[in-house]
Amino acid sequence: MPVGNAGMLAEAILETLEQPIDRAALQRRAADFTTERTVEAFAQVLASLGLQPSVVHPTSLYDDRLV
Repeated sequence: MPVGNAGMLAEAILETLEQPIDRAALQRRAADFTTERTVEAFAQVLASLGLQPSVVHPTSLYDDRLV
């Protein structure tokens, strides 16, 4: 789609909206965005920048001194 062609974009949007929803396809795609996959992808980005992600132990989130 050419940048700046609003008419073509509008037409594509309308064509997409007229198509039936493929729920199975949406669910398969949504599986790519689990917490685990998102965290792994973020860790890879940090590693590519030469950074080491921090590891936080879940129980440290509930420090008794803060309650």
